[in-house]
Amino acid sequence: MANICLKINGKMTDISSVWVYMEPVEAIPSTRYTLQIPIGDVPPIFDPHGTKPTEEPWPSFIQSNVEESGTFLLGRYFKFAAKKLKNKKLHYEWVVTSLDGIEENNDCLFLEGHAEKLIA
Repeated sequence: MANICLKINGKMTDISSVWVYMEPVEAIPSTRYTLQIPIGDVPPIFDPHGTKPTEEPWPSFIQSNVEESGTFLLGRYFKFAAKKLKNKKLHYEWVVTSLDGIEENNDCLFLEGHAEKLIA
């Protein structure tokens, strides 16, 4: 069975090291991320109050919610995923700047977008 995992630039990254602040991708040089969520973990992360209509696919439900609520909601999704992993934030290393696409297969949901490295 798959686990929740975040890859930035193809490398496994601690999800608790990510801060979300959406902005135009063209504004700052960035790299690609993929957040993988097993289907069994999708409802508590993306719909903890059970508001998703049963006929609506997860990708369109999540995308429309993020389009409506932006940074706040996407950041909440990342925090809920980190809590499922029981990760505790040490320090931020990356800023997620966009959600470009969401795909679903039989056992996982994949969120993809851009992230930028924080400069210390």
